[in-house]
Amino acid sequence: MAGFGPFEHRPAIAVGVSGGPDSTALALLLQDWLAAREGRLLALVVDHRLRPESAAEAKLVAARLAGLGIEARVLTLSGPLPTAGLQAAARAARYALLEAAAAEAGILHLAVAHHARDQAETIALRRAAGSGPRGTAGMPALRELDRVRLIRPLLHIAPDRVRALLEQRGVPWIEDPSNRDTRFWRARYRLAGGGMPTTPPAGADRGRLERASATLLARHARPHPLGFVGIELAALGGLEEPLLAALLGRLVLATAGSAWPPGSAELARLAAWLHRCDGARRALGGVLIERAGSALRFVREPRAVEAPRPLLPGELLWDGRFRIVRHGAGPALQVRAAGPGWRRRLARMASADVDTPEAARLPAVVLETLPLVGSAERALRLGPWCLDPDGRHLDIRFRPQNRLSAVPFA
Repeated sequence: MAGFGPFEHRPAIAVGVSGGPDSTALALLLQDWLAAREGRLLALVVDHRLRPESAAEAKLVAARLAGLGIEARVLTLSGPLPTAGLQAAARAARYALLEAAAAEAGILHLAVAHHARDQAETIALRRAAGSGPRGTAGMPALRELDRVRLIRPLLHIAPDRVRALLEQRGVPWIEDPSNRDTRFWRARYRLAGGGMPTTPPAGADRGRLERASATLLARHARPHPLGFVGIELAALGGLEEPLLAALLGRLVLATAGSAWPPGSAELARLAAWLHRCDGARRALGGVLIERAGSALRFVREPRAVEAPRPLLPGELLWDGRFRIVRHGAGPALQVRAAGPGWRRRLARMASADVDTPEAARLPAVVLETLPLVGSAERALRLGPWCLDPDGRHLDIRFRPQNRLSAVPFA
């Protein structure tokens, strides 16, 4: 834990607990660490709804934690489950739920129980997919999310040591059957005898690239609160290829609202396009990259924007880019992209018009990809513009799930 400090006086930490051996052991270790500092531990147990027995398992885990003197809270994933990319979608939803619960409890630190074998498998998977230095460096021990810090205290600990702790203390755990389900890559990798990597992860190289790209972006990038980013082309000239790829990856990542940047081969092709100066526009990872005079502009691609979603009271991350807060209850609302022809539609649906000098200067594609909140008959808000008095109960901000810089604030 020393590597994640300094911590506040009487620190509060939330820990995600599935009931498996790794997260259960982490909860026990954190309980000991916080007891010595008069701190608070909150265990968050997610009912992922991926199996019929998940609700009962979550209740059992929470009860076991309570029996160990650990405050526990069960969180339930809501909404329909996807038919494709189930594990990835469930993982993203689980992290969003954990982050929101920790923040609502006033806790700054969210701990998860990835260990050394998880790290080895992540590196192997990314190498197989052709990832560059950022991907093959594996999971970072510390990552700043929008509202909390994500920490992985067990990342260098072998899993057999984790289980030995539970056996020593006589604490039971639950085995997740998905760990043996050969539909999933990690299960197949383990059955094939995959283990620890023979070469260390490229963490130092990734750290160097991230610090260098953060410095360049701080000096030269111009992020706009409506969700696009510009950078002077001159700032990109003469950069070494790995640094240029890392910088382009961060720009695409933040503009698209994606969880992961494009692959190294795709970024290399984008860098080659920049050097050749052929054509005014390219698309990559749900982003349009445009030459605009002396600058390069990164704008969300309209066809890649998230489909319409219901907007309930509380907070929603829409399209991975805009955080929308709806205060109070009321009739059913929906958030969707403004789309082409939005001015004509708003003339029928809104009591106010988006007619400002700023809007007139914006690229049309930016306005098309802004979140429009309302109902089928009534528009309340388009991005920052309030279109109806009831739109005052909505707050919309460009806060992508991955920032331009990956360098921790501390």
